[in-house]
Amino acid sequence: MTNAESDFILYMEDDNTLEGENTLDGYFPKEEKRKISRVGLAFFVMLAATAVVTSVLQMLVSYFAPQLAEKDWYVWVLSMLPMYVVGLPLCILLIRRVPKLEFERRDMTFGQFLTAIVMCFGIMYPLSLVGNLLSMLFGALTGGGVNPIEAAVNSSSPLMTLIFAVILGPVLEEILFRGLIVSRLRRYGDKAAIIFSAAVFALYHGNFFQLFYAFGLGLFFAFIYARTGKLRYTIGLHMIVNFIGAFVSSIVTDKLDVDGIQETARSALEGGFGAGDVAQLGGSLGSAALFALYAQILLGLTVAGVILLIVKRRRFVCMPGPVTIPKGRMFNALFLNVGFILFFCACLVMIIVSLFAG
Repeated sequence: MTNAESDFILYMEDDNTLEGENTLDGYFPKEEKRKISRVGLAFFVMLAATAVVTSVLQMLVSYFAPQLAEKDWYVWVLSMLPMYVVGLPLCILLIRRVPKLEFERRDMTFGQFLTAIVMCFGIMYPLSLVGNLLSMLFGALTGGGVNPIEAAVNSSSPLMTLIFAVILGPVLEEILFRGLIVSRLRRYGDKAAIIFSAAVFALYHGNFFQLFYAFGLGLFFAFIYARTGKLRYTIGLHMIVNFIGAFVSSIVTDKLDVDGIQETARSALEGGFGAGDVAQLGGSLGSAALFALYAQILLGLTVAGVILLIVKRRRFVCMPGPVTIPKGRMFNALFLNVGFILFFCACLVMIIVSLFAG
Protein backbone atom coordinates (compact mmCIF):
# COMPACT_ATOMS: atom_id res chain seq x y z
CA MET A 1 0.00 0.00 0.00
CA THR A 2 1.43 3.42 -0.91
CA ASN A 3 1.50 6.41 1.42
CA ALA A 4 -1.18 8.09 -0.66
CA GLU A 5 -3.51 5.15 -0.20
CA SER A 6 -2.99 4.89 3.55
CA ASP A 7 -3.17 8.61 4.35
CA PHE A 8 -6.74 9.64 5.17
CA ILE A 9 -8.37 11.94 2.61
CA LEU A 10 -5.11 12.47 0.72
CA TYR A 11 -6.94 11.48 -2.46
CA MET A 12 -9.04 14.64 -2.18
CA GLU A 13 -6.17 16.82 -3.27
CA ASP A 14 -6.11 15.02 -6.60
CA ASP A 15 -9.78 15.80 -7.21
CA ASN A 16 -10.87 17.56 -10.37
CA THR A 17 -11.97 21.03 -9.32
CA LEU A 18 -15.38 22.09 -10.54
CA GLU A 19 -15.38 25.43 -12.28
CA GLY A 20 -17.73 27.77 -10.40
CA GLU A 21 -19.96 30.07 -12.41
CA ASN A 22 -19.01 33.63 -11.53
CA THR A 23 -21.75 35.83 -10.13
CA LEU A 24 -21.79 39.58 -9.72
CA ASP A 25 -19.77 40.69 -6.69
CA GLY A 26 -21.91 40.44 -3.57
CA TYR A 27 -24.94 39.18 -5.50
CA PHE A 28 -26.51 35.75 -5.10
CA PRO A 29 -29.47 34.94 -7.40
CA LYS A 30 -32.85 34.87 -5.65
CA GLU A 31 -33.84 31.64 -7.38
CA GLU A 32 -30.80 29.94 -5.84
CA LYS A 33 -31.60 31.30 -2.40
CA ARG A 34 -35.16 29.98 -2.78
CA LYS A 35 -33.78 26.49 -3.41
CA ILE A 36 -31.81 26.65 -0.17
CA SER A 37 -34.89 28.00 1.61
CA ARG A 38 -36.91 25.08 0.32
CA VAL A 39 -34.47 22.64 1.91
CA GLY A 40 -34.85 24.41 5.25
CA LEU A 41 -38.63 24.49 4.82
CA ALA A 42 -38.70 20.75 4.14
CA PHE A 43 -37.03 20.07 7.48
CA PHE A 44 -39.28 22.53 9.27
CA VAL A 45 -42.35 20.74 7.93
CA MET A 46 -40.86 17.40 8.95
CA LEU A 47 -40.15 18.71 12.45
CA ALA A 48 -43.62 20.21 12.86
CA ALA A 49 -45.44 17.16 11.52
CA THR A 50 -43.35 14.87 13.74
CA ALA A 51 -44.13 16.96 16.83
CA VAL A 52 -47.88 16.90 16.12
CA VAL A 53 -48.02 13.16 15.46
CA THR A 54 -45.87 12.43 18.52
CA SER A 55 -48.18 14.48 20.74
CA VAL A 56 -51.25 12.74 19.35
CA LEU A 57 -49.71 9.30 19.88
CA GLN A 58 -48.76 10.21 23.45
CA MET A 59 -52.32 11.25 24.22
CA LEU A 60 -53.80 8.14 22.62
CA VAL A 61 -51.44 5.86 24.54
CA SER A 62 -52.04 7.62 27.86
CA TYR A 63 -55.81 7.36 27.36
CA PHE A 64 -56.29 3.93 25.79
CA ALA A 65 -53.18 1.92 26.69
CA PRO A 66 -51.11 3.57 29.45
CA GLN A 67 -49.36 0.25 30.12
CA LEU A 68 -47.43 0.66 26.84
CA ALA A 69 -45.48 3.52 28.37
CA GLU A 70 -43.81 0.96 30.64
CA LYS A 71 -42.37 -1.02 27.71
CA ASP A 72 -38.65 -0.66 27.10
CA TRP A 73 -39.23 0.09 23.42
CA TYR A 74 -41.84 2.80 23.99
CA VAL A 75 -39.52 5.84 24.12
CA TRP A 76 -37.59 4.76 21.03
CA VAL A 77 -40.69 4.01 18.96
CA LEU A 78 -42.36 7.24 20.05
CA SER A 79 -39.31 9.27 19.04
CA MET A 80 -38.66 7.53 15.72
CA LEU A 81 -41.94 6.26 14.28
CA PRO A 82 -43.64 9.66 13.69
CA MET A 83 -40.45 11.10 12.21
CA TYR A 84 -39.80 8.38 9.67
CA VAL A 85 -43.37 7.37 8.85
CA VAL A 86 -44.87 10.87 8.59
CA GLY A 87 -42.13 13.51 8.76
CA LEU A 88 -39.62 11.95 6.37
CA PRO A 89 -42.07 11.38 3.47
CA LEU A 90 -43.22 15.02 3.75
CA CYS A 91 -39.60 16.19 3.78
CA ILE A 92 -38.78 14.16 0.67
CA LEU A 93 -41.90 15.44 -1.08
CA LEU A 94 -40.82 19.05 -0.58
CA ILE A 95 -37.09 18.64 -1.11
CA ARG A 96 -37.25 16.55 -4.28
CA ARG A 97 -37.85 19.70 -6.36
CA VAL A 98 -34.37 20.94 -5.45
CA PRO A 99 -31.96 19.47 -8.04
CA LYS A 100 -29.17 17.15 -6.94
CA LEU A 101 -25.54 17.29 -8.02
CA GLU A 102 -24.23 13.85 -8.85
CA PHE A 103 -21.21 12.53 -6.95
CA GLU A 104 -17.99 11.07 -8.22
CA ARG A 105 -17.84 7.86 -6.15
CA ARG A 106 -14.64 7.08 -4.27
CA ASP A 107 -13.60 4.35 -1.87
CA MET A 108 -11.91 4.69 1.51
CA THR A 109 -9.20 2.22 2.43
CA PHE A 110 -9.47 0.26 5.67
CA GLY A 111 -6.70 2.37 7.17
CA GLN A 112 -8.50 5.58 6.25
CA PHE A 113 -11.70 4.30 7.84
CA LEU A 114 -9.90 3.38 11.08
CA THR A 115 -8.33 6.83 11.16
CA ALA A 116 -11.77 8.37 10.68
CA ILE A 117 -13.11 6.38 13.65
CA VAL A 118 -10.41 7.78 15.93
CA MET A 119 -11.07 11.30 14.60
CA CYS A 120 -14.75 10.91 15.56
CA PHE A 121 -13.76 10.54 19.21
CA GLY A 122 -11.52 13.59 18.95
CA ILE A 123 -14.56 15.55 17.81
CA MET A 124 -17.28 14.02 19.95
CA TYR A 125 -16.00 14.00 23.53
CA PRO A 126 -14.47 17.50 23.80
CA LEU A 127 -17.63 19.02 22.28
CA SER A 128 -19.81 16.75 24.40
CA LEU A 129 -18.08 18.18 27.46
CA VAL A 130 -18.99 21.70 26.31
CA GLY A 131 -22.63 20.70 25.86
CA ASN A 132 -22.79 18.97 29.24
CA LEU A 133 -21.27 21.94 31.05
CA LEU A 134 -23.67 24.40 29.45
CA SER A 135 -26.61 22.10 30.15
CA MET A 136 -25.58 21.85 33.80
CA LEU A 137 -25.28 25.63 34.00
CA PHE A 138 -28.71 26.26 32.50
CA GLY A 139 -30.14 23.36 34.48
CA ALA A 140 -28.97 25.01 37.72
CA LEU A 141 -30.77 28.19 36.68
CA THR A 142 -33.98 26.56 35.44
CA GLY A 143 -34.17 23.55 37.72
CA GLY A 144 -34.50 21.25 34.71
CA GLY A 145 -32.41 19.82 31.91
CA VAL A 146 -32.48 16.16 30.93
CA ASN A 147 -30.21 14.40 28.45
CA PRO A 148 -32.77 12.72 26.14
CA ILE A 149 -30.38 10.04 24.90
CA GLU A 150 -29.33 9.14 28.43
CA ALA A 151 -32.98 9.04 29.50
CA ALA A 152 -33.93 6.83 26.56
CA VAL A 153 -31.03 4.44 27.17
CA ASN A 154 -31.74 4.24 30.91
CA SER A 155 -35.41 3.47 30.32
CA SER A 156 -34.81 0.68 27.80
CA SER A 157 -33.02 -2.65 27.62
CA PRO A 158 -29.59 -3.05 25.96
CA LEU A 159 -31.28 -4.90 23.09
CA MET A 160 -33.60 -1.96 22.36
CA THR A 161 -30.66 0.44 22.54
CA LEU A 162 -28.76 -1.74 20.08
CA ILE A 163 -31.67 -1.92 17.65
CA PHE A 164 -32.80 1.70 17.72
CA ALA A 165 -29.71 3.73 18.68
CA VAL A 166 -26.96 1.68 17.04
CA ILE A 167 -28.63 0.22 13.93
CA LEU A 168 -31.80 2.02 12.86
CA GLY A 169 -30.94 5.53 14.05
CA PRO A 170 -27.64 5.92 12.15
CA VAL A 171 -29.05 4.48 8.91
CA LEU A 172 -32.08 6.75 8.88
CA GLU A 173 -30.23 9.86 10.09
CA GLU A 174 -27.49 9.53 7.48
CA ILE A 175 -30.06 9.19 4.71
CA LEU A 176 -31.92 12.20 6.07
CA PHE A 177 -29.23 14.67 7.11
CA ARG A 178 -26.45 13.71 4.70
CA GLY A 179 -28.14 12.00 1.77
CA LEU A 180 -30.96 14.51 1.26
CA ILE A 181 -29.05 17.70 2.06
CA VAL A 182 -25.46 17.35 0.84
CA SER A 183 -26.38 16.06 -2.61
CA ARG A 184 -28.59 19.11 -3.16
CA LEU A 185 -26.42 21.86 -1.73
CA ARG A 186 -23.12 20.70 -3.27
CA ARG A 187 -24.07 22.84 -6.25
CA TYR A 188 -22.90 25.78 -4.09
CA GLY A 189 -19.68 24.01 -3.08
CA ASP A 190 -18.80 21.40 -0.50
CA LYS A 191 -18.31 24.01 2.23
CA ALA A 192 -21.86 25.31 1.96
CA ALA A 193 -23.35 21.80 1.87
CA ILE A 194 -21.28 20.59 4.83
CA ILE A 195 -22.05 23.59 7.06
CA PHE A 196 -25.77 23.56 6.29
CA SER A 197 -26.05 19.80 6.81
CA ALA A 198 -24.23 19.97 10.16
CA ALA A 199 -26.34 22.91 11.37
CA VAL A 200 -29.62 21.13 10.57
CA PHE A 201 -28.37 17.89 12.13
CA ALA A 202 -27.29 19.63 15.35
CA LEU A 203 -30.39 21.79 15.74
CA TYR A 204 -32.75 18.90 15.06
CA HIS A 205 -31.55 17.19 18.26
CA GLY A 206 -33.25 19.99 20.17
CA ASN A 207 -31.06 20.13 23.29
CA PHE A 208 -27.74 21.51 24.52
CA PHE A 209 -26.42 18.09 25.54
CA GLN A 210 -26.09 16.99 21.91
CA LEU A 211 -25.99 20.32 20.07
CA PHE A 212 -22.23 20.86 19.94
CA TYR A 213 -20.94 17.36 19.33
CA ALA A 214 -23.73 16.73 16.83
CA PHE A 215 -22.56 19.80 14.90
CA GLY A 216 -18.93 18.64 14.98
CA LEU A 217 -19.74 15.10 13.90
CA GLY A 218 -22.20 16.49 11.36
CA LEU A 219 -19.38 18.47 9.73
CA PHE A 220 -17.15 15.41 9.64
CA PHE A 221 -19.80 13.01 8.30
CA ALA A 222 -20.96 15.49 5.65
CA PHE A 223 -17.36 16.04 4.58
CA ILE A 224 -16.74 12.32 4.15
CA TYR A 225 -19.98 11.90 2.22
CA ALA A 226 -19.15 14.88 -0.02
CA ARG A 227 -15.74 13.43 -0.84
CA THR A 228 -16.75 9.78 -1.29
CA GLY A 229 -20.38 9.99 -2.41
CA LYS A 230 -21.11 6.85 -0.37
CA LEU A 231 -23.36 6.86 2.68
CA ARG A 232 -22.09 3.48 3.84
CA TYR A 233 -18.99 5.11 5.31
CA THR A 234 -20.86 7.71 7.36
CA ILE A 235 -23.43 5.11 8.41
CA GLY A 236 -20.61 2.85 9.62
CA LEU A 237 -18.94 5.68 11.54
CA HIS A 238 -22.26 6.77 13.03
CA MET A 239 -23.01 3.21 14.16
CA ILE A 240 -19.60 2.83 15.81
CA VAL A 241 -19.91 6.15 17.63
CA ASN A 242 -23.38 5.25 18.93
CA PHE A 243 -22.28 1.73 19.84
CA ILE A 244 -19.42 3.00 22.01
CA GLY A 245 -21.16 6.10 23.31
CA ALA A 246 -24.63 4.69 24.00
CA PHE A 247 -24.58 0.90 24.08
CA VAL A 248 -21.20 0.09 25.66
CA SER A 249 -21.30 3.06 28.04
CA SER A 250 -24.74 2.06 29.33
CA ILE A 251 -23.56 -1.49 30.07
CA VAL A 252 -20.37 -0.32 31.81
CA THR A 253 -22.24 2.31 33.83
CA ASP A 254 -24.90 -0.20 34.89
CA LYS A 255 -22.20 -2.46 36.27
CA LEU A 256 -20.65 0.37 38.30
CA ASP A 257 -21.89 -0.21 41.86
CA VAL A 258 -21.20 3.17 43.47
CA ASP A 259 -23.77 2.57 46.21
CA GLY A 260 -22.16 -0.78 47.05
CA ILE A 261 -18.73 0.80 47.48
CA GLN A 262 -20.13 3.54 49.70
CA GLU A 263 -22.15 1.11 51.81
CA THR A 264 -19.18 -1.22 52.33
CA ALA A 265 -16.92 1.69 53.26
CA ARG A 266 -19.53 2.91 55.74
CA SER A 267 -19.72 -0.55 57.32
CA ALA A 268 -15.95 -0.66 57.67
CA LEU A 269 -15.88 2.73 59.39
CA GLU A 270 -18.61 1.62 61.78
CA GLY A 271 -16.70 -1.54 62.65
CA GLY A 272 -19.13 -3.95 61.02
CA PHE A 273 -16.93 -5.14 58.18
CA GLY A 274 -17.56 -8.88 57.66
CA ALA A 275 -16.95 -11.63 55.12
CA GLY A 276 -20.02 -10.65 53.13
CA ASP A 277 -18.75 -7.08 52.95
CA VAL A 278 -15.43 -8.32 51.59
CA ALA A 279 -17.21 -10.16 48.74
CA GLN A 280 -19.41 -7.16 48.01
CA LEU A 281 -16.43 -4.82 48.04
CA GLY A 282 -14.58 -7.12 45.63
CA GLY A 283 -17.46 -7.06 43.17
CA SER A 284 -17.87 -3.30 43.52
CA LEU A 285 -14.18 -2.64 42.98
CA GLY A 286 -14.24 -4.94 39.95
CA SER A 287 -17.00 -2.89 38.35
CA ALA A 288 -15.12 0.30 39.24
CA ALA A 289 -11.98 -1.09 37.58
CA LEU A 290 -13.99 -1.91 34.44
CA PHE A 291 -15.39 1.62 34.37
CA ALA A 292 -11.91 3.09 34.86
CA LEU A 293 -10.56 0.98 31.98
CA TYR A 294 -13.42 2.13 29.73
CA ALA A 295 -12.75 5.76 30.68
CA GLN A 296 -9.04 5.36 29.95
CA ILE A 297 -9.75 3.88 26.52
CA LEU A 298 -12.10 6.74 25.68
CA LEU A 299 -9.56 9.28 26.89
CA GLY A 300 -6.84 7.67 24.77
CA LEU A 301 -9.07 7.63 21.67
CA THR A 302 -10.07 11.24 22.28
CA VAL A 303 -6.49 12.47 22.62
CA ALA A 304 -5.42 10.48 19.56
CA GLY A 305 -8.38 11.85 17.61
CA VAL A 306 -7.57 15.46 18.50
CA ILE A 307 -3.93 14.95 17.48
CA LEU A 308 -4.96 13.40 14.14
CA LEU A 309 -7.36 16.26 13.43
CA ILE A 310 -4.60 18.79 14.07
CA VAL A 311 -1.93 16.92 12.09
CA LYS A 312 -4.21 16.27 9.11
CA ARG A 313 -6.13 19.56 9.16
CA ARG A 314 -4.72 20.57 5.77
CA ARG A 315 -6.26 17.46 4.19
CA PHE A 316 -9.77 18.79 4.70
CA VAL A 317 -10.14 20.49 1.34
CA CYS A 318 -13.59 21.63 0.22
CA MET A 319 -14.21 21.70 -3.52
CA PRO A 320 -16.24 24.46 -5.21
CA GLY A 321 -19.55 23.84 -6.94
CA PRO A 322 -20.98 24.97 -10.28
CA VAL A 323 -22.76 27.89 -8.58
CA THR A 324 -20.61 30.24 -6.53
CA ILE A 325 -21.81 31.97 -3.39
CA PRO A 326 -20.08 35.39 -3.35
CA LYS A 327 -17.42 35.93 -0.72
CA GLY A 328 -18.87 37.13 2.56
CA ARG A 329 -22.41 36.02 1.60
CA MET A 330 -22.29 32.41 2.83
CA PHE A 331 -24.19 33.00 6.08
CA ASN A 332 -26.81 35.15 4.38
CA ALA A 333 -27.36 32.65 1.56
CA LEU A 334 -27.61 29.58 3.79
CA PHE A 335 -29.37 30.81 6.91
CA LEU A 336 -31.14 34.12 6.28
CA ASN A 337 -34.04 32.68 4.34
CA VAL A 338 -37.62 31.88 5.29
CA GLY A 339 -37.25 28.11 5.28
CA PHE A 340 -34.22 27.92 7.56
CA ILE A 341 -35.48 30.68 9.88
CA LEU A 342 -38.72 28.73 10.45
CA PHE A 343 -36.71 25.58 11.10
CA PHE A 344 -34.34 27.40 13.47
CA CYS A 345 -37.20 28.95 15.46
CA ALA A 346 -38.89 25.56 15.87
CA CYS A 347 -35.62 23.99 17.07
CA LEU A 348 -34.99 26.91 19.42
CA VAL A 349 -38.36 26.27 21.06
CA MET A 350 -37.37 22.61 21.51
CA ILE A 351 -34.07 23.60 23.10
CA ILE A 352 -35.74 26.04 25.50
CA VAL A 353 -38.33 23.45 26.51
CA SER A 354 -35.57 20.89 27.12
CA LEU A 355 -33.85 23.28 29.53
CA PHE A 356 -36.93 23.23 31.76
CA ALA A 357 -37.74 19.53 31.36
CA GLY A 358 -37.58 17.53 34.58
